[in-house]
Amino acid sequence: MSPHLNDSPTHFIVLNTIYKNINTLDKIIKFTKLTKSEVETILKELEIQRRVIKFEKKIFFLGKKTQYKLTDTGLKVLTSKQQELENKLRQVQQLYSQGDKAQLQHLWETTDHGCHF
Repeated sequence: MSPHLNDSPTHFIVLNTIYKNINTLDKIIKFTKLTKSEVETILKELEIQRRVIKFEKKIFFLGKKTQYKLTDTGLKVLTSKQQELENKLRQVQQLYSQGDKAQLQHLWETTDHGCHF
């Protein structure tokens, strides 16, 4: 992925929330427990990065509702990150079950705990 894209944990939380079809601003805020301004900023950044698209959905008798959906790029980024985290989890579980505290400590010290890849 391009290094200039923002891959913060909160961006992935919002991407994953939209993936779960929780796709309106209010629902994303409620589900993620992030502030409205945080979610609005993240959604704008994700739109610029072409990871989500914003669209209007007509609701009978209620007018229009703004929703978000993942783009193919957004889905690929999210899937890739989920796979990376699952692999790291398996590695940690294996080291822990083997009782290899030295390797576990080394893995912890050398792992980037942010969401950059």
